[in-house]
Amino acid sequence: MEYFKPIDPKVKETTGRFSCMYHDAIGIDVHAEVLVCCYQHNDTAGEVVTEEFKQFGTSISQLEAFAQWCWQRQPQIILMESTGVLWQSPYESLEAVGFGNERLALVNARDVKARKGHKTDKNDAQHLAELARLGAFKKSFVPSPLIRRTRLFARTYIKTREDLSREKNRYQKALTLLGSRARTVFSDVNGMTAKIILTAFLNEPAEKFERIVHTKSARLKATPRQILDALRPIEHAEEIKLLRTKQAHIKMLESICNDQLNALRSLLAEHAGLLRRLQQIPGIKETTALLILAEIGPDLRSFPSNEKFCGWLGICPGNNESAGKRYSGRPAKGNRYLRSTLVEAANGIALSRKGYLWQRLQAFKERRGRNRAVGAVAHLLARIVYVLIKTGCE
Repeated sequence: MEYFKPIDPKVKETTGRFSCMYHDAIGIDVHAEVLVCCYQHNDTAGEVVTEEFKQFGTSISQLEAFAQWCWQRQPQIILMESTGVLWQSPYESLEAVGFGNERLALVNARDVKARKGHKTDKNDAQHLAELARLGAFKKSFVPSPLIRRTRLFARTYIKTREDLSREKNRYQKALTLLGSRARTVFSDVNGMTAKIILTAFLNEPAEKFERIVHTKSARLKATPRQILDALRPIEHAEEIKLLRTKQAHIKMLESICNDQLNALRSLLAEHAGLLRRLQQIPGIKETTALLILAEIGPDLRSFPSNEKFCGWLGICPGNNESAGKRYSGRPAKGNRYLRSTLVEAANGIALSRKGYLWQRLQAFKERRGRNRAVGAVAHLLARIVYVLIKTGCE
């Protein structure tokens, strides 16, 4: 069953002299179920532009037909919008038939929006083809296929870790609502010792639970008597079942996080030397190094300078100047997964209380406050990461 209305693939010619960078270009308007393509050819004299429109679906057979249609026309450049994750399947189908990164251009939709009141799929594809011919676009960073796969595992790990943190807070809140002040005797209710005691609290009879408390509480600041006083016995079976469910959910989320990290270690094993050099940076351990490399990969040739890299990341201030006056500049959204990873590493440096980066953070903190200081150190970490990957230095 076809989910789209075919466009008449007739060829149209327009006359007029054009100054273009590419004589052949294809613009692709990407949707969940439809790909609308516009092929434009400009003759060598620059006086006639030939247009051809074609529409495809997004099934496997349709993507293969789409890639073959593009290959038969041999354009110098193909331009498409980065619409969520929908661009990846068409992009990979074009890579499969032989198009390289030098002939494929992915652009942010905000940079190539068509005029309001004239928006149709056909007009959008035509607008993209015109921008491609004229060279009036800025390519987005597209990592290698391997890094695109590792991003899936890295982002799943980050999202699962966020879910894990929320579920731990819900578990602690449920204990409090049921009359147990576990937080007052455990610095972390999900720590190793606290987990053993709370599991016994929910599953063992009172006598055995007391013995476990006396055995396992030697490394805790709270005494066994204080622990027993803080944990109020739960009488209703439904409440016990709820807490057991939350414990099982936390255990499952922890298992998913470990699985994603193991998958990242396996996929990035060939870059062990680069991972080692990233871990030389203060505040960056193995997990952080894996997440950084999974997002950007070992090839940063798409970023000619440190400033361009930090701008793409969205971790540096933007420019906002009008009539000679400078205002507070909001940075671009950037890559929020990598940015949050670097901010987390900067927060770790703030707690370390030692080293050059901590001294820099203290200097920023005195002038601009803690939050801005953490952002500034995260920016500094991004610059260090760029230099280590780009130059190969220690």
